[in-house]
Amino acid sequence: MLSGPEQALSLSLPVLSVIFHNSNSVMDWRWLAIASALVPGIPLFVSMLVLPESPQWLVKKGRLDAAHKSLRYFRSEDHNVKAELDATYSNIMATEGAEISVWEQIGLFKKTQNWKPTLIVFLVFMCGQFSGFAVVTAYTVDIFNEANTNIDANSATVIVGLVRFISTLVSAVLLDRTGRKPLLIVSAIGSCVGMLSIGVFFYLKGAGFSSGLGLLPLASLLIYVFFNELGYGPIPWLLSGELIPLAVRTIGNGVAVTAYSLFAFIIGLTFPHLTSLLPTYIVFWLYALFSLSGVALGLFLPETRGKTLEEIEGFFAPKPHRIPSDDEP
Repeated sequence: MLSGPEQALSLSLPVLSVIFHNSNSVMDWRWLAIASALVPGIPLFVSMLVLPESPQWLVKKGRLDAAHKSLRYFRSEDHNVKAELDATYSNIMATEGAEISVWEQIGLFKKTQNWKPTLIVFLVFMCGQFSGFAVVTAYTVDIFNEANTNIDANSATVIVGLVRFISTLVSAVLLDRTGRKPLLIVSAIGSCVGMLSIGVFFYLKGAGFSSGLGLLPLASLLIYVFFNELGYGPIPWLLSGELIPLAVRTIGNGVAVTAYSLFAFIIGLTFPHLTSLLPTYIVFWLYALFSLSGVALGLFLPETRGKTLEEIEGFFAPKPHRIPSDDEP
């Protein structure tokens, strides 16, 4: 489980970037670039100066006294820091998580407790991106222009960005209250509904029945953005720090982040080509189908709320085989 300061830090970048992502309609792009760099960058830089290193990393480096101080910083006063530190040390030694090379980390992926959580994080990133998130963030203006409604495309884009910001704050509040699994499932269903709805608009528009539905594209995108940022947005980043074992975290996180960027690139690149080959509503319904795939993933996802990293790693560890006694048949 990531602590409060760690969660706030992991969520601060998407929250702050959302504020400026759609501001180019009211701000010169040069100032927008400067603001987008400074506003998230300054608090993140200050946080890096204030926050200690993670206890797991310090134990991995053999700095047990510093790890004890770090745990004391992150945990409550009545928390048994010594017991958690002992469990962390035992887990790192048992999983060969001491300081090892990258090639040795690759060899550790033969173990179930290492490749399974990494695969889950990879799939969560994939579901979030293939739900069409990169399309909504990059082509909002184009979508409204193609919808040909009376809504100003730039104003609608700013509204979409504001809803993203609000939804991320709501998610930050709910993550430790409801858990990751429920939020991911709700996010998948809500994102699916949003994409289905905007697909319905383009279907009706093509059939000549879009009169009086001018607000449907905006409402659909707001539904999609709100529910996507509720779970698909922040949860993959939290899971990458909670599920991937420390022994292979260097490579595991690298794979997850690379997958996120690669999927975003693929979705953003293919959207114009898909809409030229297929009816627009079919494209959005495909994204809706991918959005819904997160429900199945959420059902198999282990809940990490309230659990230590050692308890989470134990979930994927192979269960010891019980040897029957001589008295048993």
